[in-house]
Amino acid sequence: MGSFCLYSKTLVQTLVVLLPFLAGVSCQIIGNPLTPILSPLLPPIIPEILNFLDQRLTILLPIIQAFKNTITFDPLNVTQTWVGPNICNYTGFYCDHPPDNQSATALAAIDFNGFQLTAPSLDGFIDQLPDLAIFHANSNNFFGAIPSKTAKLPFLYELDISNNGFSGNFPMEILAITGLSFLDIRYNSFTGSVPPQVFTQNLDVLFLNNNNFMQKLPETLGSSPVRYLTFANNKFTGPLPKSILNASSTLTEILLLNNMLSGCLPYELGLLRQLVLFDASNNQLTGPLPCSLGCLANIQQLNLAQNLLFGQVPEKNCIRDLPDQRPVQECTAFSLTVGVVPTQHHLPFFLARVLLLQIIMGWDQREIW
Repeated sequence: MGSFCLYSKTLVQTLVVLLPFLAGVSCQIIGNPLTPILSPLLPPIIPEILNFLDQRLTILLPIIQAFKNTITFDPLNVTQTWVGPNICNYTGFYCDHPPDNQSATALAAIDFNGFQLTAPSLDGFIDQLPDLAIFHANSNNFFGAIPSKTAKLPFLYELDISNNGFSGNFPMEILAITGLSFLDIRYNSFTGSVPPQVFTQNLDVLFLNNNNFMQKLPETLGSSPVRYLTFANNKFTGPLPKSILNASSTLTEILLLNNMLSGCLPYELGLLRQLVLFDASNNQLTGPLPCSLGCLANIQQLNLAQNLLFGQVPEKNCIRDLPDQRPVQECTAFSLTVGVVPTQHHLPFFLARVLLLQIIMGWDQREIW
């Protein structure tokens, strides 16, 4: 009811402003002041305005213009296109049919990536766009907090505020965005800890890197169907929890470099069957390399440099379409051994190429200490 009243009030205000203009361009006062006479010179203007007034976009024009007035720096002059009634033609604004009314037109996405805009806050802007599904604002200079009402946007599923000036604790409002699947808050100045609930959200992408988060990795890690997970360049501590195994069917890339992780790598790490990239370099990890790493059949990049790990790597592997691999018969025999995880103290041949490991990990010999 509140949204409808706001819509109606704004629409009435817009009509009040435009009615004198409409009357002026469509009527001539000749004898009877109530007799309208259409001007032959201006017929295209009226349909354009009336069409705009019929749009779901009507209430958004003053919201966008108010936000435009808060922008203090626009080096690419993108806001110069934010004029006139056709919001869908504004640079960075994209329209589509909303899910609840396929015959209507609504503002569905905003892409400010790389615009370098400076504004003190997003409050009163994105939280007032009821049909917004995607908001990307990488590489701008936005500050303040995430507006609390953002959580009430029913269609929002991608939120990217990376490389801005946001600070303070993790924005708790994000947890209430029910349909969110893509969250990117990297390269800001967030501090404190990340709530454990974040790692239980139905996310596909979670980028937290390059902030000032300081905490132990939570035991809830791995409890969401996330595919891409980055913690790099923070102050996360403790071991990689065994709960990471819960993401074995989805997790593709995980970046943990440049933190303060300690302890041993868990055996469960080698059971992440979809894992392509794992980087835990420049931490304080210790102990032997888990032999289960030989089960990482899809691994392409493995970086464990600048830790205190030890173990052995094989001379040749079974990476398809790469040179210097083990014989096909040997690889086939290994792949047919279903459900067997190696227990010997070296890494079998399903690990990534030794040459690549030597370069990434700085190993001069097969045996490292």
